[in-house]
Amino acid sequence: MKIQLLKLSTRQTFKIHLVSLIFIPCFVQAEGSNLLKYPVSSTLCIEEKSTGFNWANNQWVPTQFKVTRKYLVKKLSLESYKDIQAKEKNKSIFCTEPKETKISDEGGSFTGFVEVCYENKTVGEESSVFNVSMCTEFWKKGKLERISCDKSIPQFFFHPDGQFIRFPWHSDIQRTAENKDSLALTVGSCSKVD
Repeated sequence: MKIQLLKLSTRQTFKIHLVSLIFIPCFVQAEGSNLLKYPVSSTLCIEEKSTGFNWANNQWVPTQFKVTRKYLVKKLSLESYKDIQAKEKNKSIFCTEPKETKISDEGGSFTGFVEVCYENKTVGEESSVFNVSMCTEFWKKGKLERISCDKSIPQFFFHPDGQFIRFPWHSDIQRTAENKDSLALTVGSCSKVD
C-alpha cells in the first residue's frame, strides 16, 4: 500500500481551515469542566531556520533571517491570565474560559479539541497580555497531536516535544509603501521544560 502526501497551496490550506471552523461547532461542547487536566507543561522552542521577504524599492525581496530567538510557551489558567491583566492594568480580553469539543471518548481516551489560554514569549521577556491568546489543543485517543495558536500574531503551531512553525499574519498589500514589516516563516524544535 502506497501512501501519497498532498502538497496544498496556501489557498487550499485556508479553505480546509475555514471548513473546520464551520463544522467543529457541530460537535458537542462541554464548557467549564476541568480542562487543565490534560497535561501540557511549559515548552521551550528554539528557532532553527527562518526565511522570508524584506520590503525594498516597492517590492518584496527574498531573504534568510538570522535565527536567534528562543520562545517559552506555557498554558495559563484563567486566574493566571487575570493576574497578568491586573499587573499591567490592562482590561484587554485575549483569554476566556477553556472549551472542550469532544469527538469521542472511546475507551476513556479523549479525542477532540480543547481551546485554552497560552502565553508565548521570548525567553527573558516579561509576561504581557499581548503575548497571550487562546490556542487549540488537538487530541487523538488521549494523545496530544499538536497545538495551534492561530489567533495569535504571529501565528504559532507546535508540539511540546516536536517541531514548531511560526509565521506572520499581516496583509499589507499596498503596491507602494515606504516601509512594510518583513514576512518571515520560521521553524524549529520544542521540548518540555517542566
